[in-house]
Amino acid sequence: GRYLVEAGGKRLRPMLTALGAGAVGFRGDVPGLMCVGELIHLGSLLHDDVVDGAELRRGRPAGHHVFGNAATILTGDFCLARAVLLAAEAGGHRAVTELARAVTAMAEGEVLQLQRAGDLSTSLAAYLEMVDKKSAALIAWSAAAGAHAVGDAVAAAALERFGRGVGVAFQVTDDVL
Repeated sequence: GRYLVEAGGKRLRPMLTALGAGAVGFRGDVPGLMCVGELIHLGSLLHDDVVDGAELRRGRPAGHHVFGNAATILTGDFCLARAVLLAAEAGGHRAVTELARAVTAMAEGEVLQLQRAGDLSTSLAAYLEMVDKKSAALIAWSAAAGAHAVGDAVAAAALERFGRGVGVAFQVTDDVL
């Protein structure tokens, strides 16, 4: 896990969590809540690299080439499990429930991506659905995590909308690059 963390990254999700938590006055375990989105992201990257047979991640050999598929998948599983535990401890029931929804959407988005790989007839709407699920769902959760933790449904909805917009823009930019 440390191998991938040390390779860098933008840390967008923890930053959005801190900003969203500050906006709603969440005074609980902000650092713990910040780690949730990043752990989910790291776990998904480890899994994705095995599924995609990726050679590189962040300019370094992908983890499965260094440590093998089994260790990489189990490390990804650990990241996901630890994130769920942190979400429950730092954010409470609503935060962990909404995280489960986001992770479910992520898995659906990855399956859609696999199904549509190389299909040049994929519509813009289908592409955006995939992007929303595989990337924007977790960014939306990250932005709204503090609001979920304090039980502010109105702020959570607004922060999720903002996070989804950021997530779609982020993924479209990444895909274009």
